[in-house]
Amino acid sequence: QGMEFSAAQEPSDVTIPRGMVVKKNFGADGEASVEFQEEYDLRQTVYSPGDGYGGEAVAALVLRFVKIVSPLDVEVASSLRARVLVRLRSPGLEKVVASTKCREQAKLNFEQQLKADKWCVPHNGFTWFEDEAALSMVWIPLDAT
Repeated sequence: QGMEFSAAQEPSDVTIPRGMVVKKNFGADGEASVEFQEEYDLRQTVYSPGDGYGGEAVAALVLRFVKIVSPLDVEVASSLRARVLVRLRSPGLEKVVASTKCREQAKLNFEQQLKADKWCVPHNGFTWFEDEAALSMVWIPLDAT
């Protein structure tokens, strides 16, 4: 699938370590990533002992919840109730959020889409990095706010 996983330490059981990043690079079109802002025990979801333990098991389980389709299309299943940081970097993103007016509209659009998927973006959780053509969003499960 072309997904890269990185973490400070390899998971030993079925817990996603805080700071673990799932990233997919799309070459000249950009990249997208999901970083876990907190430790998350996958036993809270659809884990069964047959899924195994350790880094490979955690990666396989995370792929059930995290889909990176393009630099502008990232999905995190609402059943995964962990705070995440989603980063999108793409030349195409500049067209969408380059001006302040467009940025506010883009933020509203993202918030509406996320709300439908049971996520929200906190007040300061939406950041545009002009020099990188990158957007960073914190997603928090709606029931955790």
